[in-house]
Amino acid sequence: MKITTAPLAAALVGTEALPIVQAGQTRRLFVATLLQSASAAGSTAGNVAAKTQADLAESARSAAAAAADRAQLGATTALLNGHLYATVNAGLAATAEGQPFAVRGTGDVYATAYLKAAGAPELVGTFPSKAALDRLGRVIVADPAADNAIAINAALADPAVGTVHLPAGNIRVDTGIHVPSGKHLKGAGRGLTRLIRTGNVNDGVSIRTVPGAIGVRISDFDYVANDSIQGIWMRQATFFEVERVNMYNAHYNFWAQEYSRLGAFRDCGSYNANVHCEATQAYDITFDTIDSGDGAGNNPSGVEAVWHPLLGSRRITFRNCTHTGKGIPFLIVGNDINGDPLGGLIDDIRYENCRAVMTENKFAFHVFVYNGQIGRIYFDGCAVNNEVAGVLGLITKGNIRMRDCEIATGGVEGFEVQPDASLVAVNTDVEVKYSADLNKSGGLYGPYNNVRMIGGSVKVTPPGVQFTPVRGGAYASPDAQFINVSPLNVLTLGRVGRVVFPEYTSPPTGDTRVAGYGQSQAAQFHAALNHVYRVTFRGNVRSNTGANVGLYLDASSGLPDALTYGDWRIEKADGTMASYPTHAVAVDIGSPNQVRRFEIDITIVGKDASVPFMLQGSNQTLLAGAELTVERIA
Repeated sequence: MKITTAPLAAALVGTEALPIVQAGQTRRLFVATLLQSASAAGSTAGNVAAKTQADLAESARSAAAAAADRAQLGATTALLNGHLYATVNAGLAATAEGQPFAVRGTGDVYATAYLKAAGAPELVGTFPSKAALDRLGRVIVADPAADNAIAINAALADPAVGTVHLPAGNIRVDTGIHVPSGKHLKGAGRGLTRLIRTGNVNDGVSIRTVPGAIGVRISDFDYVANDSIQGIWMRQATFFEVERVNMYNAHYNFWAQEYSRLGAFRDCGSYNANVHCEATQAYDITFDTIDSGDGAGNNPSGVEAVWHPLLGSRRITFRNCTHTGKGIPFLIVGNDINGDPLGGLIDDIRYENCRAVMTENKFAFHVFVYNGQIGRIYFDGCAVNNEVAGVLGLITKGNIRMRDCEIATGGVEGFEVQPDASLVAVNTDVEVKYSADLNKSGGLYGPYNNVRMIGGSVKVTPPGVQFTPVRGGAYASPDAQFINVSPLNVLTLGRVGRVVFPEYTSPPTGDTRVAGYGQSQAAQFHAALNHVYRVTFRGNVRSNTGANVGLYLDASSGLPDALTYGDWRIEKADGTMASYPTHAVAVDIGSPNQVRRFEIDITIVGKDASVPFMLQGSNQTLLAGAELTVERIA
């Protein structure tokens, strides 16, 4: 079969194979193996040493493939050392029929291989020169007794080298690695190539881009730092990619800083860091599929944060990230202006499907400023479990939007949203888990009118504790659900939505404010002055003793006079529904444990006071499943 002499259609990548015929047998020679051989040998003909190339292959490949590589290297060495000629005619004259020979090349061609067939040269292929190999990549030979960062930096600084290949195994580094424009630092894979940093020199750097670098790539290895230095540091870098890197024991493990832009960290791991993923005055950066955790758990700086944009960063996206351990998962800080043309504005920060399990008592969400500005922050499909936390979130600045999130908290305090900020939670489910003091009151959304709960739910475990889901001027839509919340707490304050009352099998310890257990008030909500509310209240009331059952508005509030429309019905003994005035509703029961259904539809003009729904007496119980819906319509 004839092989064309046309130029290559594309650059070599190392996976191509050349057919080599020796002693009547055809063997495959992988270009990657050849590249390693020629890179060590240089361009001088006849200097290819079989042992040196075998050692190179051993360091660059796994032990399982080394034996096959050595066989191919031996055939290549024999060909280039013993059959390299100045011209084709000289090779034909000196070569037996059916045997290979090689002719010395020029430029990017180190040699051209032929097979003597019927007295004529049959082209087999070409061997690239050292210059051509360097453009494909240079393999670092690890020296366990030396600072290999010196050789790595020299290769990266060589203008002729595009990719620096790190072999499998542990590679000692004493100093930082600096990556210039257009270079790719590539290992053999996570768990295979491990850069191990000694404590001999503290220059503050693990791996950092040369300031102003463009088109840097870093991939496929582990870096084990010594706690006192930065990790993978993209400083003033543009169009960078960091992929499949596990970073251990640094201060900031993955860091885009100082006007870095248009870059991505993908499919990486971050462990035992002070900050796992940080963007400082950076733009258009993506952190995608980053897993993080405490690792050894002995970082001397502690754990500050997980996903942390600050100082004028804009258009930063954290996507499909996971974290288990210490630190504030979502920390956004407007901490400086630093010459930023927008006054240090942090804006368009997006968290998409990021999930965290917290193991220490810190905020899950913390958004605040020193002297900068914060704009839009989005959380979409995120989940947080901070059952060990005391306060779920503190938001002092910014417009926060949550959608389809799941949050579990052990704290009695939820989101504290300050007047200069806003929070809109859409279809977000929050479970509040009380682990100790059931009598300690708390709340979730509020306390100002800059908080809106649209759909979603709030569930309290165990049922009946003194917890107010929506406080102050906060608003919840009619389709918002409140589960296992004490009836007197759920609508105590706020522009609120719908609650489904829980079932009480016994009074919660120390809590006497549950309807049916020594308390005649069933539920209440706060109606702001001159605002109009549409109210529906439906459910069942049980007479515990057989006395009359009733449900009414407390006349002492003065609110019956503000009733603009009312339809108030309670079931009679024959099953029919009877309408009654709102100030006194009573149905004769006659025997204990009888249940009557009630249906209330009213419209009320608020007088800046609570609207209390009262039971006829403390010997009645509002049964589980009752629904109260309040909607402010004007």
